[in-house]
Amino acid sequence: MERHLLLTVNAYHTHQHASRFVNYFLKGDTNTRLTLFYVAPNPHMNVDLTRDALSNINEADTLAATYKRKGNQALAVAKKLLIDNGFPPDKIETKLQLKHYGTAMDIIQEAEKGYYDAVLLGRRGLSMFEELVDDSISKHILREEIDFPLWICKEPEAGRKNVLLCADGSEESLRVADHVGFMLAESDRHEVTLFHVCDKDQQKIDVSFDAARTALIAAGFPPEKIHEKVDRCGNVPQAILNHALANNYAAIAMGTTGAGQKYLKSIFMGSVCMAIFKSLRKVTLIVSR
Repeated sequence: MERHLLLTVNAYHTHQHASRFVNYFLKGDTNTRLTLFYVAPNPHMNVDLTRDALSNINEADTLAATYKRKGNQALAVAKKLLIDNGFPPDKIETKLQLKHYGTAMDIIQEAEKGYYDAVLLGRRGLSMFEELVDDSISKHILREEIDFPLWICKEPEAGRKNVLLCADGSEESLRVADHVGFMLAESDRHEVTLFHVCDKDQQKIDVSFDAARTALIAAGFPPEKIHEKVDRCGNVPQAILNHALANNYAAIAMGTTGAGQKYLKSIFMGSVCMAIFKSLRKVTLIVSR
C-alpha cells in the first residue's frame, strides 16, 4: 500500500533536515510518495489600502513574486537532494503557497485536506536552534487540534536506523505503534524495540508490550523484527534519549500524552514527550495523538 508524506521545506538550503532524514530512513522505499511543501511570506496580508493603494498592491505583487521564486528554488534543492540519493523522481511532487493564516496553520490545513499519513518538520536554520522551543513552528503545531502523526527532524544524524517505540499502554502509544507498523511494514532495514521505563508492575509492562506488539503486527510489521526493553531508570525522558542515542536508533516514537496524563490534553503534549522534544538531537521524534 502506498504511503503519502507531507515534507515541509524552508529557504535554508543547508538545513533541510526533514529531506535528509527521509534520504537515509526511507532509502530504497518505492511505496512512499512525498509532497514537498513550502509556505512563502505573503506581502498582501499587510497591504495598506487606505492610501496609495494601487502602488502598495503593485509593490506587494513584486515582493510576492520574489518570495515565490525563492520558495521554488528551495523546493528544487530539496527535490534534487532526494533524487540524488535514490528517491524515485515520480514519487515526488512540489507545492508552494503564499501564507494564508500563518505557517503553522497553513501546514495543518494542507495536512488535513491532503490526507497525508504524516507531516515531516525540520528546523528553520541555525537561528532556530537558539530560540525557545515555545516559539517554534513545531511546538505551535503540537498545540493545535491535529489528528495526523508528526515526524520532528530537528538535527537527524545520517546512518542511524531502527525505531525505539515507547509503550506505556496508552491509546496514543498504540496509535503511534500502528503508524510505525504501517510506514515500515515493507522495510528490510528497520526493526522496532518496544521500550518501557520505571514501572515495577510486571503485569502492566507485559500488557503494554502485548498491546503495542499487536498493533505493529496488525499494521503489517514483521513480528520477528519486534524486540522489548525495560529500563528502571528514574528519569523517564533521559532514559529514553540515552537508550536511543547509545544504540544508534534513527527515531523515537511515542504518544503525545502518556498513560495517566489525560488532563494534559488541552496543551497536547505530555511532560515526557515535551522533555524529549526540547532535548532532541541526532534522533527524529515521531509523535501521534
